[in-house]
Amino acid sequence: MGIFCVEILEELDKLDPQVRSAFIKVLKLIEKSIGEVVKRDDFVELKKVVADLAAAQKRSEERLGKLIGEHRK
Repeated sequence: MGIFCVEILEELDKLDPQVRSAFIKVLKLIEKSIGEVVKRDDFVELKKVVADLAAAQKRSEERLGKLIGEHRK
């Protein structure tokens, strides 16, 4: 059962089998959801890529502005 600790499993063993089954299903859904969450490192990397793209876009706009200025002369 992945991320869930021994203490939780020990407590689940004390429950009625039907209740235990329901709890295990809920815990599995929680575990699956946690696995689908964007990790902090992924977010930091994405922020860097977006910043790099923004900088490249700014340079492109500046170059285009210079080219337009030269063309008008």
